[in-house]
Amino acid sequence: MRFIWENGEVYLRCTITPKVRIKTREWGGTPNPYWVDAVGYIKVHADSYEANIYGTVSPVAPKLFAHLEQAKAYVEEQSLIGLAVNKLTM
Repeated sequence: MRFIWENGEVYLRCTITPKVRIKTREWGGTPNPYWVDAVGYIKVHADSYEANIYGTVSPVAPKLFAHLEQAKAYVEEQSLIGLAVNKLTM
């Protein structure tokens, strides 16, 4: 799996390649297979970086970092953990 960062002025989006199949719940509560390639993003603030993981990947809360590289490492690490846990419970 490879992480790809799409840089923007306010948000940096993180995707993976190749796509990974995980399970997600529909509004009715039944789990369904879902192909995911977007795993998280970083919101750029004036003095910090807010790392976010998409809820389908991992339910962890956003976290603030002083440096961009720390925020990127957090998104990648938590995405790997979330995807691995999801695959183990499929």
